[in-house]
This record gives sequence, structure tokens and C-alpha cells, in this order.
Amino acid sequence: MPSSNPKPTDPSQGLVLVVDDENQSIEAIRRDLARTDLINPVFSVSSGKEAIEYLEGTGRFKDRFAFPLPSLLLVDWRMPVISGQDIVRFVRSQLKFVSLPIVVLTASTDLDDMRDAYNAGATSFLVKPLSTYNIARLLGGLLAR
Repeated sequence: MPSSNPKPTDPSQGLVLVVDDENQSIEAIRRDLARTDLINPVFSVSSGKEAIEYLEGTGRFKDRFAFPLPSLLLVDWRMPVISGQDIVRFVRSQLKFVSLPIVVLTASTDLDDMRDAYNAGATSFLVKPLSTYNIARLLGGLLAR
């Protein structure tokens, strides 16, 4: 279940879509983003299935005015059923998402996970917990594209 419902947004504001199966992680990311100067709307989903439905605009996410395409995707790498790797591969297989920045967020320090994330098409790989300063710099650079 998402932690909040989006309000209609101006696509130029650059929606950030957070995909994480742990509410604690989603709330920590939201807190970190709130401490920055970024004004981008943030929406979250708690599973890979919901992430794909959101990106495809299906099910409850079919209204693109209420659920605009994201300008940035933050994805937890290790999730059950549909993993972060599955999501990254799905996104990279869709022509309309070829330039969508994807940041993998994970507690894993495994170099194989990092290599797999980049090979799947991730733009960046960050290990949790993140500092507010680092996430603000990274997201500011990615959203300013």
C-alpha cells in the first residue's frame, strides 16, 4: 500500500517514485528528501508489482493526471517476488523509459549486487542509510537533467 496519494502535479516538477517493501525505508527517504531544497513530489509503492503497474499506467494507476510518469525512480534492490533487478530490467526494456534515471537503494554492500544493478541498467547504486546531503546532491543532479 502506498504511503500517500499523489495530488495532480505539473510534470515539470519531476515526480520521484520510490519502490521499497519496507515502510521504514520509505519514511526515511521521505524525511531525507523533506530536509533538502528539492520540491519534487514523492510517491511510493511497496512492491515490484505495484511499481510495474504504476509505470504501465494500469489498474488503480491508469489516471496519468493523478499518477504522472516519474522523472526519477528510486528502487530497493532486494524485494520479494519482483526484485529491484526485475524492475530495472523491465524499465530498461521499455523504449519510453530509456532516459529515466534509476537509483538503486539497498542495504547490501555486496559488489556483485552493484555490478548486477549497473549491468541491468541502473544509473546509480547507493547503500542505505543515506545522508541527507548525499541524497540531495544526487537527486538534484539527476532531476536537473
